[in-house]
Amino acid sequence: MRYYLDTNLLVFILSNQKDCISREVADIVFDFSNILYAGSVAVNELILLYKTGKVILSDCNSAKDIIPKIEQSGIEIVYYNPYHLEKYIALDIADSHKEKDDTNTKCNL
Repeated sequence: MRYYLDTNLLVFILSNQKDCISREVADIVFDFSNILYAGSVAVNELILLYKTGKVILSDCNSAKDIIPKIEQSGIEIVYYNPYHLEKYIALDIADSHKEKDDTNTKCNL
């Protein structure tokens, strides 16, 4: 089967935090006969969380390491435009940037 992942699942999968995923979802995600996809918008969200320090990716030295880490996990990224995603990675976060629903929760990967 094919499954399209959201940002939360990307975080949990990349960190191998099976305890954060329901048993039913974990069975799907870690069944290697399934094909996993992540949209570039979900990847954008993950990059933003990383750049703002809300998600710590222990295997990544910079935002540029995130895409290879996703691909090494067997997840195919569905791009709306690869050029735009590369440009998004290069953007700096403005000091005043704060989403209304942002929290101070950090997730260690």
